[in-house]
Amino acid sequence: MDQYDRASELEQAERDAALAAARTRQHLLYRADCADCGEDLAPHRMPYGTCVACQATREHRAKLGLR
Repeated sequence: MDQYDRASELEQAERDAALAAARTRQHLLYRADCADCGEDLAPHRMPYGTCVACQATREHRAKLGLR
């Protein structure tokens, strides 16, 4: 086994560990408050991280080509 094989194995092990960690703490990825206005989010909006009003504003600004 040469250095490239060892590096490849180490990279794969790190990738597998990162994926396993992400799967076990997926619930921590959700926000409880809106990223734009800070209001509390309804449970069904938590995966998106924004409230409906702020998301509509984002989409409207994107449609107009604004940031």
